[in-house]
Amino acid sequence: MSTPDQSNKIAQFVQITQATPAEASSALSAANWDLDSAVTLFFEGKGELDNEQHEQPQASAPVSSASSSTAPSRSQSKSSKRFATLSDLEHSSQAAGGHSDSDDEPEKNWFTGGEKSGLAVHKPNKRDVFASGNKLVEDIIKRSQRQQQDDNSEGESDGEETSHFVGTGHRLGNHEVPSQAISAGPSSSRDRPPRVTRTLTFWRNGFSVEDSPLYRYDDPSNIPHLKAIEQGKAPISILNVEYGQGVDVHVIRKLDEDYAAPKRKVGGFHGHGQRLGSPVPGEKSKSPTPVPEPAVSRSAASESNTPAEPENADAPVQIQLGDGSRHRRRFVGAGPVQQLYDFVDSVSPSQRAYTLQTTFPMKKLEDRDISLKEAGLVGSVVIQRWD
Repeated sequence: MSTPDQSNKIAQFVQITQATPAEASSALSAANWDLDSAVTLFFEGKGELDNEQHEQPQASAPVSSASSSTAPSRSQSKSSKRFATLSDLEHSSQAAGGHSDSDDEPEKNWFTGGEKSGLAVHKPNKRDVFASGNKLVEDIIKRSQRQQQDDNSEGESDGEETSHFVGTGHRLGNHEVPSQAISAGPSSSRDRPPRVTRTLTFWRNGFSVEDSPLYRYDDPSNIPHLKAIEQGKAPISILNVEYGQGVDVHVIRKLDEDYAAPKRKVGGFHGHGQRLGSPVPGEKSKSPTPVPEPAVSRSAASESNTPAEPENADAPVQIQLGDGSRHRRRFVGAGPVQQLYDFVDSVSPSQRAYTLQTTFPMKKLEDRDISLKEAGLVGSVVIQRWD
């Protein structure tokens, strides 16, 4: 670029910015003699310089043993550097973004290109990635963090309330009006339901309360719930609380995960069972009620109907009837199985058809002509089973 053009741009720069010709030349040179870019860089650098002057003064650096020849050059560059280059902006952006790794860190910018020309790339914010209703989500999370800090600093318990006198008072009287007893009115604090706790989880695609289904961000009917929580109000429909009931909301942030339905809790076994060896499977046993008087009368009636044992009885057998009663008796071992059926008919005169069988292994005693010894029933247990 020719010298007259440079002088013309320097004059225009000075007229616009009220800067010195040296500052104008330096700014135009840094912007490749582009007047608009130079003016922009100059004002940006001047704004940063003004902000630094309003801030608290930094501690002075310790005196170094460097040669004095470098001091003038440093002071000269500091005084003349009233505009920012792309490298300066990148350096300031890195310095501002390196203080904290938390979610509330300042926005970062990246720059691409050379020192005199380039593009500024804005870092996308994580909060812009989610669906609608996100600002409310972030506000609720910040509110819960502030509330937690306040609760920790105060050190108060959740259920602590201001105590008031509750009881019966007396109104003093005089010679005309006697004293009167005044009973305490109903206490609203006593009638108030107890304080409860609810867990509010924010997911990438919605939010949930405890084990509830997902409330999506893109559903307009869910936005009023978020607004109510952000304002410190409890939506009765989703928090499952009563009107006027206090609730503590614990916020869990899982914005990088999709909603996962809670696993269903496995409950215990519900039903009824069947005792092995029951006389009639599937039918309730008619066991006698453990009442002393009926038991005595039943026993007396059973003994009156029980025939006497034979003199040559040598085979003990226990018989369990269908009504649950048991009888131990001696029979003739060489006698037939029919004597067992005769005994059952005598102690339990029922018209219902039945069959006698052994327990283990279960075998029906259908052949009534063989002897007890041949059937292997000596010392065994025989059960009456209804047909």
